[in-house]
Amino acid sequence: METFERLRAETPAEEPVYVLHELVHNRVVTGQMESRGAVFIATPEELPEGATCLIGAHGVGAETERLLRKRTGHLVDATCPIVAKVQQSAAKLTAEEALVLFGVRGHPEAVGILGHAGTARHFLVTGAEEIAALPELSRPVLLCQTTMSHEQADSVFAALRARFPDARRDGVICHASSERQSAVEELVEHIDLLLVIGSSHSSNANRLREIGERSGIPSYLIEGPEQLPAELGNFRRIGLSAGASTPDEQIRLTVEALRQILEI
Repeated sequence: METFERLRAETPAEEPVYVLHELVHNRVVTGQMESRGAVFIATPEELPEGATCLIGAHGVGAETERLLRKRTGHLVDATCPIVAKVQQSAAKLTAEEALVLFGVRGHPEAVGILGHAGTARHFLVTGAEEIAALPELSRPVLLCQTTMSHEQADSVFAALRARFPDARRDGVICHASSERQSAVEELVEHIDLLLVIGSSHSSNANRLREIGERSGIPSYLIEGPEQLPAELGNFRRIGLSAGASTPDEQIRLTVEALRQILEI
């Protein structure tokens, strides 16, 4: 958000700041940006010639960036540094290697990583069960979308290595996402209900909700206090977490509403 605010201050008030996709996957943040003159676009072709443009935290593929630079008067790249490292790992792959990306099909980050692949042999899998459907590969390299479950990433690599003994793994899971996943994995041992504050299209928030679901407890992904489930009073031990892109104010308002409902 700070990057957008700086760019907004540098841009004449009457001119919009165009943003490819979203800065982060959070509807509150997106709404705040729209109120400050952001215009969200889905493709480089929607960008007017000479306009100011911001690349969001999920990044874009190399060809998309080239098209943006061709059209924009001022391009600011706000790609998350961790995502950028995975893109660099993808770009370093040679034609003799194969890229296997563990991610969410169609997610902007996954599309962007694949768009940097240095090999034409690249594939996306959403879980370990999809490894068996891959064609025969030589020297496959596993990369991961940065918000994926670290446990599931381990199982995907185990399946890949079992089928292709020369497989190797590169890249990292986002530290903030990994820490939250570990905290929720510990939390679910002590609660009856899990609430995760974040947008429904946020990959890292969905991973937290899935941890609760796998543990067998009711788990809800909510955007804010207005979506708190009506059956809260039926549970004695309620756990609360939030996606990495959830604003602090959104968390604070939800906690306050939760305390009022539960009278604590």
